[in-house]
Amino acid sequence: MVMNIKIKYLFLGSVMWILLSHNAFGQYQEQIRLHYSNEYGLGNNLFGFNLVGEYFLIDNLSFAPSATILFPATGKASAFNFNARYYFTEEDIQLYGLAGYGIFRRRYEHNPELNFDNRGSINLGAGVLYKIYDEIGLNFEIKVQPQNNGEVWLKLGMLYYIN
Repeated sequence: MVMNIKIKYLFLGSVMWILLSHNAFGQYQEQIRLHYSNEYGLGNNLFGFNLVGEYFLIDNLSFAPSATILFPATGKASAFNFNARYYFTEEDIQLYGLAGYGIFRRRYEHNPELNFDNRGSINLGAGVLYKIYDEIGLNFEIKVQPQNNGEVWLKLGMLYYIN
């Protein structure tokens, strides 16, 4: 338990060092952003940590793959998403829509009927970025997975503008 806390502080310290060590500019082609977020599933009550790397293919359009480690009461769970984001605004408050594909994996304990769940999903959603400084911002996102009983995921986190 103590080791887990030390690893969490080391990870958070590393993320903060990365966030504070580079310069940035607007959301244009070839820009890169790094996101760290907490994610919560409303339908399944799963909470987790999320890392996103975002790369702008062209102005206002980015590719944002992400990995999420979820913490169920028993077992293990993770998710991988491959989303495209289109930004409607370029000011300090940036609104975007997203669409993509996700993979959800969960290993259950003590359930002989279902011990592993692996399913794909379509992601549809929207988000807002609030630019605090030139390099750092806050991110809120809501995502819906229509074919998975309409599961809704909320995400709140920080981002760093790498270049």
